[in-house]
Amino acid sequence: MGRTIYGEGPKDAKIYIYGEAPGQQEEFQGRPFVGGAGKILDGLLQETGIKRSECYIDNVIQERPPGNNFNVHYKDKSRREPTEYLMGRWTQLRKEVAQRRPNVVIALGEEAMRALTGKRHITKWRGSLIGCEGVKVIPIIHPAAVMRQWEFRPMCIFDLTRAKAHALTPAFPPPKNDRFIINPTYDEIFMYIEMLKRKEYISFDIETDRKQIMCMGLGWSKSSAVCIPIFYGTSSWWNASQEKAIILAMKELFANPKIKFIAQNAQYDMVYMKDLWGIEVRNLWMDTMIAQHCVYPELPKGLAFLCSIYTDRPYYKGMSSSGSSPETLWTYNCLDAVTTWEVAMALEKEMEEFGTSQFYWNHSHKLIKRDMAHKVPFLSSKRDFTGPGAIPSSVE
Repeated sequence: MGRTIYGEGPKDAKIYIYGEAPGQQEEFQGRPFVGGAGKILDGLLQETGIKRSECYIDNVIQERPPGNNFNVHYKDKSRREPTEYLMGRWTQLRKEVAQRRPNVVIALGEEAMRALTGKRHITKWRGSLIGCEGVKVIPIIHPAAVMRQWEFRPMCIFDLTRAKAHALTPAFPPPKNDRFIINPTYDEIFMYIEMLKRKEYISFDIETDRKQIMCMGLGWSKSSAVCIPIFYGTSSWWNASQEKAIILAMKELFANPKIKFIAQNAQYDMVYMKDLWGIEVRNLWMDTMIAQHCVYPELPKGLAFLCSIYTDRPYYKGMSSSGSSPETLWTYNCLDAVTTWEVAMALEKEMEEFGTSQFYWNHSHKLIKRDMAHKVPFLSSKRDFTGPGAIPSSVE
């Protein structure tokens, strides 16, 4: 181990920033983040209006690892077993955060995030609001990774902008008041479908497994959704007549021209719905994946990424959508539905601000159904209602 590089900045700062470990320049100058990654960090902070001089900046490990190889602090190459020294630093950092209580901590990269929250996979959790000893933590991609992959830079701008807003107060946002209806009774399904006919916007999302639609999630706000179970494992959730009646009720709902329907990657859901159930979405109002492309074509378009920049929900896509309990699957389905609804409302404003709304409505959006018309049905057969577990045929 080399020279110890201590943290710098006011200890009563509202923003704390932790990185991984010092590099060559940091060791030479005796300060954290003064090398290449430090220059990237300075540029990111300046662009988002965060003053470095008002932040406390430190690293998980305060000595430069031999050869800049952080693996020396793990007992295995996969970095699953930390050394006693590293675990001691984790404990020290968490105590530091608990005692000094900044309004928000920015965790730069995987190691800082893991040290503070115990979570791994920075590209999944970046931008999420997580807790550490009752203090807000927002992980972002490490500036050193931005040096190697410049496309990470816009993500860091989004995440630092969020961190700056959270630095105004130590309080966490109010907990989500989610109202998810999972496993409704047969009669309740029709009650909710009737209620949905009066809504202006409805998001929809299906979960699939083994070429079957397992359930349909329908959202009508950023926190309200119902999951209608259809199939689980290798058999239907209902008897044949019940399943047919439920699908016919949904078919009528999706045929309503007054309702503005929303989906993420709508073609995927709509091909399944049309091919297995004969359901066509009469008034698709927005595909959030395509709308995102019209605003930020250079950025990812998956729902996990859209959730991270347009909502304050933490990463949830790690929940298994197959092979888990029915309740987990249905909750996951509702989360997708409400997230898609919230993202769509934000994207409508974003497209207006960027001046891309007309391009989306007049060009990109029109291609969604037009392209579907040229797709060959990709499922082996259609749902047949001759008994529980019978596989595929269209509902008339």
